[in-house]
Amino acid sequence: MLRGPYVLLSVCSPALGARAVPPRCYGVFASIVISRALPAGVPPPNDGGKYLCADYLCTRQLTHLAISSFYGEGSPWDGPVAYMQRAIINQDVQDDLAKRLRYYEEARGRGLRHIGAIYVAADEDTGDILGFVDVGLALYHSRKRIFRLPQRPEGEPGYGTKAGAHLTCRPYLSNLAVSTEQRRRGVGKLLVAACEREVTRWHVREHVNEDHADGHLGDRDESMNPAEEHCSSLWLEVSRDNQPALLFYRRLGYEFVSETSGKEIVKKRWAFESEMVQRYVMRKQPERSASELP
Repeated sequence: MLRGPYVLLSVCSPALGARAVPPRCYGVFASIVISRALPAGVPPPNDGGKYLCADYLCTRQLTHLAISSFYGEGSPWDGPVAYMQRAIINQDVQDDLAKRLRYYEEARGRGLRHIGAIYVAADEDTGDILGFVDVGLALYHSRKRIFRLPQRPEGEPGYGTKAGAHLTCRPYLSNLAVSTEQRRRGVGKLLVAACEREVTRWHVREHVNEDHADGHLGDRDESMNPAEEHCSSLWLEVSRDNQPALLFYRRLGYEFVSETSGKEIVKKRWAFESEMVQRYVMRKQPERSASELP
């Protein structure tokens, strides 16, 4: 789970729900469009890419997709406590999505370090949103073993110094959400591929000692200019008991690196509760296209 200044979603689930869509026969990858979401009011760049205006109605759709996916559809039988908690979580997640979009856009527009993107998959014929994913340049805290965004995209005070030697920048994939009705179309695979292409364009040095599988930092080479190197790896976390997600990422070439733990909101019978969850950390080195090579 990517920790930032806002309430966050669960991590890396490849099978998620959304509003009901009439059953249809789809071909894998057929009529699926992957677009980068932009905050409302931000004009799309004139670079030939595909962009989606994430206005209020769009973020509501994305929020419903995420909530129903991670926690299932709400029911009156869940009781009044769960009903009120779900409403609060729903609003928090919608606010978080809107803030993340503005956060990433500010970083991109000002050329700041902690860049990121939210990619959305939609059906080209119907316009239905099929899924989305978040990818951002997070800070990894090697002592606490957590990934999180800084409060501001300018970065964390002390980063790159001896006092901040426990911090490193790592591209981090989270909140992969795919509509339950759209499984086996390759939506999740396309979204992950979009994130992999995205991070190969980021020019940020990661300062990772590859000899330490648990992610502890090695010695920094202060003579290196961080703007001269591409990000070399994409990281993510998956709950240990989420076998479908683990298999999904293994098939895409992600490897186990270490383990972490942290609290997540879990749906119980009558309420939502905070619970400690054990996770696997996984990593992949995306291939860069010829246009991205120096």
